[in-house]
Amino acid sequence: ALSKVLLFLTGFVFFMMDFPKLKPGFLNVLGHVGCPPDRTRDINEFLDESDDLFRAFFRGQLLYALAIGILTAIGLWLIGLPYALTLGIAVGIMSLVPYVGVAVGILIAIVISFHHDGRLVHLVLTTGVFGVVQLIDAIYLTPKLLGSTVGIHPLLVVVALLSFSQLFGFFGLMLAIPLAAITLAAL
Repeated sequence: ALSKVLLFLTGFVFFMMDFPKLKPGFLNVLGHVGCPPDRTRDINEFLDESDDLFRAFFRGQLLYALAIGILTAIGLWLIGLPYALTLGIAVGIMSLVPYVGVAVGILIAIVISFHHDGRLVHLVLTTGVFGVVQLIDAIYLTPKLLGSTVGIHPLLVVVALLSFSQLFGFFGLMLAIPLAAITLAAL
């Protein structure tokens, strides 16, 4: 499943990078199949706006991953866990795929914590760090940071995440925010 997600993300990133080169050909095809010029102009504006939204979303995702990585590294460092910086970087990168960063990160952190200290209190502190980071994520990072990068209200971000994940599963969850922004742009 993870390989499919990575393959999808890789293809999607390359599509977004080449989109400015692909768009003129697409608009040319529309003109050849009889699409009226005013409709082609509207489609062109919509594609430009969609491209801007996706690019803003990916910039926001990078900021989000950086924030998650920093918060995790600081929290793990504060409780004295070895490899806190390395684990924070890994969790930040893996957080680009929803739930993967947290799940893998907490498992690795608990194993390190168990081998480093072994006391229950340290395992609880390690788990608590991830809990606090997830709380900050749920309350602030996802609704405000990701929502503001694409210009949609934080409440709509939460509704979009719930709706698109229910409709399209895991890929819907990954693309809920830009799809919601594009849907609003289309209206």
